[in-house]
Amino acid sequence: MIYFLRARNCKNLFSPFDSKFEKDVNDFLLNISRLFAHQKSVVEAIGKRMISLNIDGNKIIKRIHYALHYDFYLKLDDKFRKCLGLDNQWKGIAIEANGIYWHSEDREQDLLKKAIAKAENIILVEIWDNMEVSVWLQEIVRQINEQARSNLIEDTLLNLNNYY
Repeated sequence: MIYFLRARNCKNLFSPFDSKFEKDVNDFLLNISRLFAHQKSVVEAIGKRMISLNIDGNKIIKRIHYALHYDFYLKLDDKFRKCLGLDNQWKGIAIEANGIYWHSEDREQDLLKKAIAKAENIILVEIWDNMEVSVWLQEIVRQINEQARSNLIEDTLLNLNNYY
């Protein structure tokens, strides 16, 4: 295999994934919905380059770099929202596959993605590499319910592929 160095880590030239963990999350999400986009640009997800954010009580205008991305993103249309029991305010579900090594402290880009998700009504779910695969579904449902104040159940999420 051929590898090259990136600022974050070593990456297989022939793989679109930053790590085996990210690939495992991708494979898991494919079982939920084939419509989860991998490496979705935040700019594409929200449809704009500039955003007004409230960070630590200060309102700032921030230009979003095209390289900033969510690891996985599912755009929510009316059909998806209805299926999941979510209000119309929710635009999408972003999933971050976080490794303990790289994300042990909130980095600036992680904080920015969280602030953008909150401001733009995107549910941001974090899956950590120290979680057992057997709890990923429960964790995704828990975080969606917590942020959206919904009553989503695991079976509904597992059956998303039947809707499209």
